[in-house]
Amino acid sequence: MRARILVAVLLVTSFASVKTDPPPETPRQVVLTDISRLTAGDPDPRMSSVYRWRPAFQADFAARLDWCVKPHGEANHPPVVRIAGDRERPATVGDVVTLDAGGSTDPDGDGLVFSWSVYPTNPDLSRRVVFGGQDRGSPQFVVGPELAGRTIPILLSVTDRGEPALTRYGRVLLRVAGAE
Repeated sequence: MRARILVAVLLVTSFASVKTDPPPETPRQVVLTDISRLTAGDPDPRMSSVYRWRPAFQADFAARLDWCVKPHGEANHPPVVRIAGDRERPATVGDVVTLDAGGSTDPDGDGLVFSWSVYPTNPDLSRRVVFGGQDRGSPQFVVGPELAGRTIPILLSVTDRGEPALTRYGRVLLRVAGAE
């Protein structure tokens, strides 16, 4: 049992950072550590799309290791995301859109943290879609005229309060009718 836990700890810690040693003639070393979720200033911008998800997939891996060595009741399990309504929805300018993920649950009974955002990240869309209650299960926003004819990809991240904290995702595509 102790050997399994030691192997699990070694595996988790070995994935916590990536080190690349340069060739001996180059006096430089690149170290990518898991310091934050922010991608601004990342040493390798080509990887920024992966950095966003790293805390979630590392926690998922740690939980899977726990499932191998702990009884079911002692390990954390991921939340179940349920968004009411269709995954693709029509909207018109001036509509108040309410999204409802109140049916989301956690099999272990842990509390849930909700986060709604526009993804893939589009600065133009993200500025124009302002959620009221972005951190709740049922946020709202008003469809402004600048969104006419656009499709808004909305991502819901639901994270439980277990250890490790596990995240699952839901998505809604809001298709706003074009200007008349």
